[in-house]
Amino acid sequence: LFFRSHVVTQSQPAAMPITEAEVAKHATQEDCWVIIEDKVYDITSFFGEHPGGDRIMLQYAGQDCSREFVKFHFQYARSLLPDFYIGDLKKAAGSLLSPFAMGPSAGPSLGRRRGDGPRPNPMAGPVSGVPRPNPMAGPLP
Repeated sequence: LFFRSHVVTQSQPAAMPITEAEVAKHATQEDCWVIIEDKVYDITSFFGEHPGGDRIMLQYAGQDCSREFVKFHFQYARSLLPDFYIGDLKKAAGSLLSPFAMGPSAGPSLGRRRGDGPRPNPMAGPVSGVPRPNPMAGPLP
């Protein structure tokens, strides 16, 4: 996939901490910021390019969309994020840290994701992969 508006600038200013209240002010198609894993991204230029459409981007405009992003996006989408990064989320005094502040394994992405390969068969034996007998089934003929 190629995105025409995906342009990296070489000299970006140093990122400043950004509050949730500031992110909330940027919630339109003409000015759209989102929070993903305690980082703030300006995704305005991605409208018209997002494979899932503009509607879903507007649904989360100006807010934290970490859970949804982690649930539906894989390595390629993650590789695009640095180009839209504008700063770290500044937590309000007394607020709790999100699970993302503790590292990637602590967030809502725990468990399996679509790109993790086939799920193990719970009926397979521990080593051989041979199906275990079903205790609910009657005797074999």
